Amino acid sequence: MRFLTIFILLSCSVNLLAQVDFKRRTKLPNKVNEVSGLSIHSKDSIIMINDSGDTPTLYTLNSKGELLHSQTISSIQNKDWEALASDGKDLFVADFGNNCNCRKDLIIYRLRDNVLIDSIPFELPDQKNFKPNKQWMNFDLEALAYTEETLHLFSKNKVQKGNYYSKHYTIDLSDSSRNIVLQDSIIIPDLVVTGAAFNQAGTECLLIAYNFKRVLGFIPFSTTQLFHVSNIQSGKVYQGDFKPYRIGPFFLIGQYESVDWIDEKHALIASERTAFIGPRMKKIKLKGKKVP
Repeated sequence: MRFLTIFILLSCSVNLLAQVDFKRRTKLPNKVNEVSGLSIHSKDSIIMINDSGDTPTLYTLNSKGELLHSQTISSIQNKDWEALASDGKDLFVADFGNNCNCRKDLIIYRLRDNVLIDSIPFELPDQKNFKPNKQWMNFDLEALAYTEETLHLFSKNKVQKGNYYSKHYTIDLSDSSRNIVLQDSIIIPDLVVTGAAFNQAGTECLLIAYNFKRVLGFIPFSTTQLFHVSNIQSGKVYQGDFKPYRIGPFFLIGQYESVDWIDEKHALIASERTAFIGPRMKKIKLKGKKVP
């Protein structure tokens, strides 16, 4: 009994230390000033990527936001990297940013130990018009998540000028055809989805979304929400139960585009540098009962 008590106390201490290592708010180095995706490998190892303004480079940081090392993957390109996902062994790098809604070379790279082992080119099955009007420019992909041999892709619409209609697609990695399937869709008023991550069990999903506008026509103002989605049936994330966590608002724009789970009660999100705020990451506590 004494040994069991000591073991329980030690286990609790380890869990507490794992949480303490991530501060509520942490500045990031300028090397990742356009961070568009992150994946937590351990409590002190976080992989981050930049979007189209950078080379095809993976950055490894610790929980204090310090850059440990970086590696450029010369065998692939960075046309517009927008998301990262991991199956615990391999990294999936999504080069599918599509602001113009005109790209026909969307691709996801699979890396193992920073070596390319697979490429997954694809086309969106429901996109027929590659010059849609601004209201219907909702084929821009910025979020990727992995669970149970399946990649989940989420699109966003144009900020302000769009209809905020987001689509959820999946790619079954166990199927050699690698067909992409439109699963479901949703309208999230005034927000565009920019990041996603499943928990380890694959039963719940985090989605991050933001918007910005100008108050009085000139004062920049942004809002961000993190959604904790539960009760997901048959992989249809947008039909699950959403619990929102509001982050901000900010009178100086903050652009959050990446998210991952620290543990079942905490999330880690990261934002790009803007004209007024440097890149940073934040720990968000997930609490309370999930609501429809």
